[in-house]
Amino acid sequence: MTKDAVRAHYAAFGEREWQRLTNPNDGAVEFALTKQFLARYLPPSGRILDLGGGPGRYTIWLAEHDYQVVLADLSPELLAMARTQIAAAGVGQQVGHACPTLDTGGANYATAYHGDHARR
Repeated sequence: MTKDAVRAHYAAFGEREWQRLTNPNDGAVEFALTKQFLARYLPPSGRILDLGGGPGRYTIWLAEHDYQVVLADLSPELLAMARTQIAAAGVGQQVGHACPTLDTGGANYATAYHGDHARR
């Protein structure tokens, strides 16, 4: 599968993905459990790379909790959606965006922490 095909696939699900994590019949439990995990294991502040973060739901949550976040995604459409959502949430000062043309790989919702604390 080509990078363009992957981008097109995820771009087609942008709005659905944004809504999914708050839908009690879909991803709300995943979102709640992931937030609990992150709150438990991340240090109180730091820099986070939200790799494959799509429309930015986790990015916003992290920024609201005093993290500096870089959101990276292969889909320019999802990054555009994320910019809109991040601005609406008022956390734009805490968030940077990686170029959508980066040759990146990884799993959905992969988060990496780097800073003064040891990796957990």
